[in-house]
Amino acid sequence: MTTPLTKLQKSMIEKNIAYYLIPSEDPHQSEYVDAHYKCRQFISGFTGSSGAVLAEQTESRLWTDGRYFTQAEAQIDSEQMKLMKMGVAGVPTILEYLTEHLSEGDVLGLNGRMINTSYGKKLARLAASKKAVLETDHTLAEDLWTGRPVAAASPIFIHEDIYAGESVPSKLKRIRSCMETVSAEAHFIASLPDIAWIFNLRGNDMPCTPLFYSYAWITQENCCLFVRETCLSEEVSRRLEQDKITILPYGQIDSFLAKQKGSVLIDPDTVNYKLCQELEKNQIIFGENPSSGMKAVKNETQISGLKECHLSDGIAMTKFMFWLKQNIGSVPMTERSVQDRLEEERRKQPLYQGPSFDTICAYKDHAAMMHYCSTEQSDVCLKPEGLLLIDSGGQYLTGTTDVTRTFILGDISEEERRHFTLVLKSMLSLSDAKFLLGCRGSSLDILARGPLWEEGIDYRCGTGHGVGHFLGVHEGPNAFRWQVRDNQLDAVLMPGMVTTDEPGVYIPGKYGIRTENMLLCRKQRQNEYGSFLEFEHLTLVPIDMDGVDEALLNDKEIRLLYAYHQLVFDSLSPHLTDEEAGWLYHFLRIQNS
Repeated sequence: MTTPLTKLQKSMIEKNIAYYLIPSEDPHQSEYVDAHYKCRQFISGFTGSSGAVLAEQTESRLWTDGRYFTQAEAQIDSEQMKLMKMGVAGVPTILEYLTEHLSEGDVLGLNGRMINTSYGKKLARLAASKKAVLETDHTLAEDLWTGRPVAAASPIFIHEDIYAGESVPSKLKRIRSCMETVSAEAHFIASLPDIAWIFNLRGNDMPCTPLFYSYAWITQENCCLFVRETCLSEEVSRRLEQDKITILPYGQIDSFLAKQKGSVLIDPDTVNYKLCQELEKNQIIFGENPSSGMKAVKNETQISGLKECHLSDGIAMTKFMFWLKQNIGSVPMTERSVQDRLEEERRKQPLYQGPSFDTICAYKDHAAMMHYCSTEQSDVCLKPEGLLLIDSGGQYLTGTTDVTRTFILGDISEEERRHFTLVLKSMLSLSDAKFLLGCRGSSLDILARGPLWEEGIDYRCGTGHGVGHFLGVHEGPNAFRWQVRDNQLDAVLMPGMVTTDEPGVYIPGKYGIRTENMLLCRKQRQNEYGSFLEFEHLTLVPIDMDGVDEALLNDKEIRLLYAYHQLVFDSLSPHLTDEEAGWLYHFLRIQNS
């Protein structure tokens, strides 16, 4: 049978390539990519956002993480491709696998634009140690892809200062100060979220993420923005000119970099390996983009906006929940129809721009796949029984939201109720943390996993991720993770950072449960021991009390739950109909709190 993979292997044989690596990223190392760059999906059939294919001439492997094990098993052809479950004991990483199997004289091929500089250097060192050859100019998968979608080139628009809370000149001044500290004459930026944040611009080149393809070059005197000029309106061009920013064609970045001389600051995790090689004759200073930490700490304008958009999001979610609870079993529903109903409610909210990611609407066993996406083929009817998990979010001019709720549609088992309550305990425990400045996400992750670990249960993903401000729903450098690894997001938590809190239980073939709130880090107190921090709930969405076994909650957890629900009710009820507010009051058992 001829498939994209077999065609790739034939091409590898013709070109004498022993191994060919196809990652998930685009030339900017983006997490979510435009359809034009989904080469790994084209070759493997696996549609998840994270993973990599290592093809060999007679066999191939797909590496992906625990969020996607079940999905990947269902989507790849196991006769052609073996699933490598990242993080599972005994499963090597790609580098470990190549260390064991790469032989003298072997050629390891790839497109150097699709891997970051850090990874490229590791592969180069490995190839050299094995006396093998690393070739980074191949585009085998791209060349085989007939009917490949054209790269997106959406209009770029201004993200006004009234939402951003800081002007472009102010941001450039702060970045130049950081450059001075590390003696960098120039700073090259390839990360699309950083560029959008620095220049207070947005676009729509990627689904659900308001970004645009671009590069930036900053010196103490000048600033260049490389974009597709057809994407610029007169208004945007005029604004850039006012801010003394030179516009250059996106396609000229290679030739521009090849002409530069001096010391250049680049982030090796976001600049692709091919472009780094263009700068090799310069003095390269490797370091995180200064803007990464800056944009993670939201200013007062952004925090105010986040609270505003979370109120809107909570209204939409609660109106949807009321409809769902009142109509399940009497109105025909499927995963896709209720997903559309939720989107209708969000579209009614002010300043709403669209979803912040593809909604996960997963009924019963579908929810065991952490990143399930309902399709025409997989769509199922909902019945007044079991669990429905919906992970969704919105992009608003005032911020980005991400919330997961697991809804009880009818009868559930005692095991499901117990696991639902354990997940709730986990979410509440982390959200109530009080901690000293200097703690990282890895310092606090145990608070969420503790109630589950006590039962011998875990979830194969992080507990939470940073969230951008009308940017990517996944944003570093802050996160909640228990394992500390190289290049893992684990920044010191600072006031103004926003991180999700989303523990879960996933039982393959049966069900999945997740409860997710977004948390704002803020100052709590200052005393002789230092500066103490805490979290504030941004998310204002009811938790389905039909799944809670209060006998499993201690007194503190009950207080936390009812205090959260009082906040939700007080915030949302003025914006609901009398019928909706009355239902919410009784459903949340406010009268018993």
